[in-house]
Amino acid sequence: MKKSEMYKKTIIDVICASGGEITDGRFEQLLMLFDEYAGAVRCEKWDEERATEMEAAIGHD
Repeated sequence: MKKSEMYKKTIIDVICASGGEITDGRFEQLLMLFDEYAGAVRCEKWDEERATEMEAAIGHD
C-alpha cells in the first residue's frame, strides 16, 4: 500500500469515527493528516517522474 493510500484511509477512518462531529482537536488531527497525505502524494509523484526519466535515459543509451 502506498503511503498516500494509508493516509487517505486514516483520514476517512477519523472522519467516520467522529460521527460527523469534528471537535477542535479532531480538526487539528485532520489538518495534520491532510498535510502528511499531500506530502506523500508529492513524493510519490516525484518518484514516478524520476523513474520515468531513468527509464527514458536507459532506453536512449
